[in-house]
Amino acid sequence: MSFKYYLILFEINFKLYNKTKLENIIIDLKKKNYNFIYGIITNENIKIQNADIIYVNDSKYCFNNIIKSLINNNNECQMLSTTNGYLDIDYIIHIKHPDLIDYSIINTFDYDNNKITISNDYNNICCRIIPYNIIKSINHTYYNLNKEDSDIIYCIKPNTNIEYNYISNNENTSIKINTIKSNDLITIIMTSYNSENTITNAIRSIINQTYTNIEFIIVDDGSYDNTPQIIRKYTKIDKRITFIELNVNKGCYYAKNIGLNTTKFSNCLTSGTHTQKVQAMTNAGLTAGVNGAPGSFLIGRDRQAQLISGALPYETIKTAIDAELSK
Repeated sequence: MSFKYYLILFEINFKLYNKTKLENIIIDLKKKNYNFIYGIITNENIKIQNADIIYVNDSKYCFNNIIKSLINNNNECQMLSTTNGYLDIDYIIHIKHPDLIDYSIINTFDYDNNKITISNDYNNICCRIIPYNIIKSINHTYYNLNKEDSDIIYCIKPNTNIEYNYISNNENTSIKINTIKSNDLITIIMTSYNSENTITNAIRSIINQTYTNIEFIIVDDGSYDNTPQIIRKYTKIDKRITFIELNVNKGCYYAKNIGLNTTKFSNCLTSGTHTQKVQAMTNAGLTAGVNGAPGSFLIGRDRQAQLISGALPYETIKTAIDAELSK
């Protein structure tokens, strides 16, 4: 099964739209674990809680300008360029009115990859979904789409009548990008063995993490299918990926140890994950005092958590557990 990834771009004029309302929409959507990356396009420098990336462009054609800045001219992988790496997405979702949309329909709709899909409001401007393979063709005519050339997605209440309001009347092309701060390096080690049917999903789930300061080490354990070729394709695009290829199958734990660099290692992910997981795990670990791996917690009878940091001997951990049980 191939997972689909979506970059949502909310185009918002915060003089007309409540910031807290949008923050709450994003929080609720993240709880549903959709494969959405949450971007905002606006004409002023602003902080939005839980947004993954904010594009500031004071222009009536801001969406078109942002799309041009994202286009990656390397055609080996379908990726969008960002300031800190790449996003490997299938669709861009352009949303003008976030509170009118049924996102569950957007997440499950069967899109035609050769057409722009437009929402069913009267003017078809609340929401538009653009497949990756036609992103490069987007220009100013996008603002006057021919309805007959598009698919309709019934994701809002019928007969909703809203005019298209530009967030600015300027035609400025300069863009400022605000992303999640990624100070601490996170090392991610993935092992593979004859995984040609799953390795692409696994790699994409890491590349699309919103925490971008990562080194991504993939150790292939002697695969004889197309797994190494797929991995090499991604190493040509994303320089955060290091590929180690073993000639002979040695087993998963041997492969992990080959990839482990203890001076940089902070976290280990063995397979694909949902977007934002690295960010959430990092924040939770730092808050709790974890400064390396493994980081474990012993929950006592009083429901208080005791941090057990590092790879401690079995007897040490057993003693701590026995002490709690004796209380």
